[in-house]
Amino acid sequence: MNLLIDLSFLGFKSAHNLLFDMNFFEFDIYRKKLFDLPQVERHKHDKEISTHEAFEEIRISKNYLGLKGFKKDHFALGHDNKHIYEIYRIGKKLFSLRTHRKKT
Repeated sequence: MNLLIDLSFLGFKSAHNLLFDMNFFEFDIYRKKLFDLPQVERHKHDKEISTHEAFEEIRISKNYLGLKGFKKDHFALGHDNKHIYEIYRIGKKLFSLRTHRKKT
């Protein structure tokens, strides 16, 4: 299962279609990958979000610029003109939305 999810994120359409045929929907795939992120400490200015809110942030991030996707310890949502947005796992089922000011 994990291999299919990884292949799906790498862009293999057949793996993506097979997951949908097995009744795994986009939310389930992202949830599995989000729960695989390592747990990190919460920063003072992080906004705590649930799994559903993290998924919604990922869906909204399609409007942001830059590289998106899973990194070593977070999910990069992208950036706008002033900020960089990332999701970190801070608890068993808890995530944080972290915003950094872009360096100019």
